Amino acid sequence: MKFRLLDTHQRYHIHKLTSINTPELLFIAVLSRIFFGRKIIYDVLENYYRTIRYTSTYPLIFRPLLGGMVRIVEWVTSLFVHHFLLAEKGYSKELSFAKPYTVLQNKLPKSIASPYISKRSSGNSKLIFTGTLAATSGVFDAIKLYKRLHEIDPTYSLTIIGYCPIPKTLAEIKNEIEDDSSIRLIGGDALVPHDKILNEICRADFGIIIYPPNPSTQSSIPTKLFEYLALQLPVLIRHNGESHQLVESCHGGIVVNEPMNYIQLSQEIKKQRFTPRTPDSFFWDSEAENLINRLKL
Repeated sequence: MKFRLLDTHQRYHIHKLTSINTPELLFIAVLSRIFFGRKIIYDVLENYYRTIRYTSTYPLIFRPLLGGMVRIVEWVTSLFVHHFLLAEKGYSKELSFAKPYTVLQNKLPKSIASPYISKRSSGNSKLIFTGTLAATSGVFDAIKLYKRLHEIDPTYSLTIIGYCPIPKTLAEIKNEIEDDSSIRLIGGDALVPHDKILNEICRADFGIIIYPPNPSTQSSIPTKLFEYLALQLPVLIRHNGESHQLVESCHGGIVVNEPMNYIQLSQEIKKQRFTPRTPDSFFWDSEAENLINRLKL
C-alpha cells in the first residue's frame, strides 16, 4: 500500500493505526486496540473462507473446518475493526461483517506503468498467462485455448509466467507443455520479480484470463486484468459479467464464451487491432486518493 503526500496531521494518525492483511493476526490486532487504543484496519485481500474451502491448497478433509475457523475469527473480531479494505467489490456482498469498508483494488501506479507502455510490442500471435499458476486461476484453460489456436495457426506462442505453490500442479503443467517448443514457462517453482512480469507483458500481444467456475473467484476482477489494460495489452477473457463489461467499455479485447468457435476467434485476433483505452480509474493513483479521503486521515 502506498500513501502519497501526507501532511503532519495525517502522518500522526497513521501511527495510531494497526493495519493487517491476514486473519492469523486479528487477535493480536485486537489486543493492540484494547491496550494501546490503536485503530485496526483489516485489509481483506481475498475471501479467505472460500479460498480455503474451494481450492486445493489444503487437504480436502480439513477444508471445511479450517475455513469455518477463519470465518468465526473474522466475525468475532470484526467488532473491534475500525475499517475494512476490500480487494474486490464482490466482497462487500460476500462478507456481511465487513463494515464500514472501502474497496481498494490492486492496480499499477501510473508512474510505474508509463515506462512499460512505451515498450509495448504490436502483433497478434504472442499469448501470455501471468500470476499464480493453479487450476482455479485458469492456467490449464489458458494452455487448452493456446493449443486449439496453435492447431489452426502455428504462429501462436504462449508464455506462462508466475509461481505455482502446489508441486503436483506444477508437474501437471510441465506435462501439458513438455512437447511444445512454442510454450515458455518462467518461474514455476520460484517467485518471479514483478518487473520481469511487466517486461513479458509488454512483449505479448494478448493476455489470457479464463477462470473456471469456482466460488473462490466468482466475484473477482483479477489484478492482472487491471495490469494488462493499464499496459494497453488486450485480453482474451472469460470470467464474470463485471470483468467482461470492463473489457468491452475500453475496447480492451475479446470476450470468449462457450461453446467456443476457435477458427472464428483466431480470425478475430488476427484481423482486429485492439488498443485499450486507459482512464485514470485503471491506475492505483485514484485508489490511494479515495483511501485517504474515506479514512479521513
